[in-house]
Amino acid sequence: MSILQYFFSRLWQEKVLGVFFLDHVHGQPDSDSVSPWPSSRMMAPIIPEDSRISIRSDGNWVNRLVFFTGRRQNSRIREKLLSSWGNDTFMDIFSGNLPFQYEEGFRRSRYCLHVKGYEVNTARISDAIHYGCIPVIISNYYDLPFSNVLDWSKFSIIISQEDIGFLKKILLSVSRHMYLTLYHNLCLVRRHFTWHTPARSYDAFYMTAYQLWLRRGLHRLSY
Repeated sequence: MSILQYFFSRLWQEKVLGVFFLDHVHGQPDSDSVSPWPSSRMMAPIIPEDSRISIRSDGNWVNRLVFFTGRRQNSRIREKLLSSWGNDTFMDIFSGNLPFQYEEGFRRSRYCLHVKGYEVNTARISDAIHYGCIPVIISNYYDLPFSNVLDWSKFSIIISQEDIGFLKKILLSVSRHMYLTLYHNLCLVRRHFTWHTPARSYDAFYMTAYQLWLRRGLHRLSY
């Protein structure tokens, strides 16, 4: 047995593969999974009963419903998003220079949009997860990272492109309890999107290695 085979056999024995990740977000938090970032611990947000927007999370006031920034000319979907919601006072949606730091947009918003541009993928989803902003994926079909082992419906919201006009209504309809559940689950899965040196159990290195191992027979080099 090779070292690689032994490594993944151990992962299987520890129930890292398969349904474990799909069920993991239902479990109780532990010190490692809730706070995978060494710099700080994320506290559960406090949402005032009389407000659907303003919350306090990780020491920062989260007073915006939505954050997105990206070139509008990169896709028709972005054009529609900016035309529909670019001037909405509840949302920070920009094409071009931001009036604040990029990271600040994630920190002060409840939901962060991922809208496909001309590239296959961007770093916005991992940025949103890093800063504790619930990802909202606007796409009719998108191959989400680690989707074979992570249930994205437990920590993100997926909206079809045809429903951009109902974006605000959809997000405001999310109950306080559901939002806190999504946020709690987001904290649980953050560890799987974090890179460490050296690598740590279940971090992005091991998740990526497993995905590559699954695809080991798909591509053959010709000599």
